[in-house]
Amino acid sequence: MRAVYGALFLLLLLQGVRSQETGSCAQPTPLCCTGENDDCKRGCSCDEACSQYNECCSDYTETCAQR
Repeated sequence: MRAVYGALFLLLLLQGVRSQETGSCAQPTPLCCTGENDDCKRGCSCDEACSQYNECCSDYTETCAQR
């Protein structure tokens, strides 16, 4: 039974790591930055300069335009 719980824990942990690299500004928590910010990336950008470089996350407008 311990092995089952251990395997489930590892799956949940890996899912959390993968969700941070999904290319989403909204998930796992909203990420929106002003100006050009190299720390504001999740495989794509969530900063105001992303549209200049055509590297915005697909949900950038809906997530960050309201802020």
